[in-house]
Amino acid sequence: MLGGDRPATIASLGKQTAITDDIPVESSHEQATTAYREFLNTNDQTAARPQAMRRLADINLESDPSPQAGEEQTDTSLLYQQQSKDSIILYTQVLERYPDRADNDSVLYQLARAYEYANKPDDSLTTLAQLVLRYPDSPYLLEAYFRRGEILFVQQHYQAAGKSYQAVIDAGDTSPFYRQSLYKTGWCHFKQSLFNESFTAFTALLDIQFEASSAGVDVRLEHLSRADRELIEDTLRAMSLGFSYENGASSVAEYYSDHGPRQYEDIIYDRLGLLFLKKERYIDAAQTFQMFVEHNPVHQQAPAFQMRVIETYQQGNFPTLVLDAKKSFVDRYQLQGEYWQHHSPQDNLQTVESLKLTMTDLSRHFHALAQKNKKQADYDQAIHWYRTYLASFESDKNAPKMNFLLAELLYESGNYELATREYENTAYNHGEHQRAGEAGYAAVLAYKKHEETLNGTAKQSWHGQATEHALRFAQSFPTHPESLAVLTRTSEDLLADGAHERAAVVARTVIDNADASSAQQLVAWTVLAHARFDLGDFLQAEAAYQQVLQRIPPDYPDKNNIIEKLAASIYKQGEAEDAAGNTALAVAHFQRIRSAAPTASIAATAEFDAAAGLMRLQQWSQATRVLDQFRQNYPDDPR
Repeated sequence: MLGGDRPATIASLGKQTAITDDIPVESSHEQATTAYREFLNTNDQTAARPQAMRRLADINLESDPSPQAGEEQTDTSLLYQQQSKDSIILYTQVLERYPDRADNDSVLYQLARAYEYANKPDDSLTTLAQLVLRYPDSPYLLEAYFRRGEILFVQQHYQAAGKSYQAVIDAGDTSPFYRQSLYKTGWCHFKQSLFNESFTAFTALLDIQFEASSAGVDVRLEHLSRADRELIEDTLRAMSLGFSYENGASSVAEYYSDHGPRQYEDIIYDRLGLLFLKKERYIDAAQTFQMFVEHNPVHQQAPAFQMRVIETYQQGNFPTLVLDAKKSFVDRYQLQGEYWQHHSPQDNLQTVESLKLTMTDLSRHFHALAQKNKKQADYDQAIHWYRTYLASFESDKNAPKMNFLLAELLYESGNYELATREYENTAYNHGEHQRAGEAGYAAVLAYKKHEETLNGTAKQSWHGQATEHALRFAQSFPTHPESLAVLTRTSEDLLADGAHERAAVVARTVIDNADASSAQQLVAWTVLAHARFDLGDFLQAEAAYQQVLQRIPPDYPDKNNIIEKLAASIYKQGEAEDAAGNTALAVAHFQRIRSAAPTASIAATAEFDAAAGLMRLQQWSQATRVLDQFRQNYPDDPR
């Protein structure tokens, strides 16, 4: 239907209405017409005469001559109009000659139809007025009111038409003309610019049509029959136009605030928004969708309307408003919000996906701004949206990636301490994922960066945490390209911290790994050697120092120190044996230094101590040779 532009008329509705209930329908109109005419040519003046006149008029009115072969449609129309005129004459004669007949209300009803068919609407109006006035209890009363309204509507007498429709409405909702009268009453008010009154009529119609349902607009409409859907669509069009002529969305909100909320309000806002969009009034359209959300925040369709605000601003190319709308959407419908106290995420997957997408957009937008402008406000915004996403979707498949980006952002902003926490969270609290190892290693670097900013006990405490994480990283991700490098550096840190046993264990892990580079092997052997030396395990220390010397280049800067440590390791073994009373073994250790580390500063002492040991053993000839060698090798030594 098109807003009363093509209203139903008596002519269009006539075929659906029985002419009377008390007269049988003959099988052949032609035979019946002939019979009634012959009867009327007689002088019979009984009650059968008006009955025959009435029946003949009905037959003429109900016949529907179709064009025969060779006939034009206009010829048929002319014939039909002539039949209607014949019926008018007969009905008029019945009413004039037999004014007191009991069923004259049905004759007036048929006469009004005949006038309509004969294209005499004013006469039809007059006839219907007589029916209403003279027969207030007639079964044709409500249809008479309705048909008067239809004729007056076509004649654009909207106020008078509205009164006729209202008479039908006042009779109650059991009439078959009730819904159509509500619809046409709404249009009568609309045509007079009485928009608020039109909303009342249209709302009454929608109240009948829509049961309490929170399904989407299209879902609710698609269940209607084609005729009902056309009626409702046209009703919604009229309401949209009316609200647009007033104050737009605020008028909708005000109307339903005054007249009570409706479950189908989303349809009203939807159609008004679409009307504004069609006219490219993007701000008005977005405000319409937003107004629905403001007044119906927990309605099933509210999140979808909030998303339409975003889409509308995008369509109108308002980037700042798009950003604000996205913020509003997430703030209102994040999973911790009130909406989800009334609805289940499992039943609203589209909303959940929209939330994920919008949070991701906001995070990336402000992250990019922060990288570009280096403003703390942009960093704070990006951090906020990353955290909002993770609070809502901690177990989502994209959570590790979002957590990693949050950590990266914190690192970029110089907040290394928080960056370490988020890198660790990414690496170890999201199960197995592609970026776990990368996050673990990034945490190692962040620990180091933050340590550089500390002093005193705070630095010492943080350094211990960094060491522990480094070990955790290497253990958790042994195949990571940086795992061995981290282990190597950690072994050095442990040695420096005095954790000799752990340093030796970590160094041995590197040494035993076939993938360790020569440089890493060198560092690990050095750490192991020093650790064993400091632990008093001089035999293992000697072996490790030997490995170091085999691996260092000639110009190795710490070569002399390694030689000194090697010599000391051997000397310490000699001292231990000497103290234990094993003088011969002690002498052997002292003498090994000459070949193992001849340039070591302790070599002269070892040589002298070896001679002393030999003398205690009373091995005088050997002692003599050692002392002679000592004098040759160290002629300036006071000994």
